[in-house]
Amino acid sequence: MVTAIYFLAPRGYFGPISSRVRGLFVKHTKTGNPLVDSVAEHQPASSNAYYQYLQNICLVAPLGFLLVVFNLGDASSFLLVYGMVAYFFSSKMVRLVLLLGPIASALGGVFLGKCCVWSTSELLPFMLTDTIEDKVDISDAKKKEAKKEEIQERSIFIKRFYRRCPEFLE
Repeated sequence: MVTAIYFLAPRGYFGPISSRVRGLFVKHTKTGNPLVDSVAEHQPASSNAYYQYLQNICLVAPLGFLLVVFNLGDASSFLLVYGMVAYFFSSKMVRLVLLLGPIASALGGVFLGKCCVWSTSELLPFMLTDTIEDKVDISDAKKKEAKKEEIQERSIFIKRFYRRCPEFLE
């Protein structure tokens, strides 16, 4: 591929980058067309434009972005790159703010999902399944006994919960 570019570039196969594309990367570059330069859609986006198009998700999405940064993996790295690229281009033109819609929803969902998991684990601790005993091989009699006690405590908690909230039994 590099050799093809090496041989085709001197022959003029690749044209110059258009002024519209240059305008995305170089701030002072204008298109040269006064009609295009005066269109409001081609102006840089303001913070009001983000709130106008994205509503409340523009407040939650940065928190999801931070959660994704601290829990890096394959899927989360895609969200990071997509978020940074979409924000870069949306800051250049108002009409490109719409590129942020899907990624803002995804990052907002990450944050709200983490909040739901946290609040569920705080309100209903018997729902937690990842305990230290689950991760460690239980070979000891003491560990087996501790596991039985934990299961009994959870069942007692569940019984008390259903006694207080009989509408869940229906």
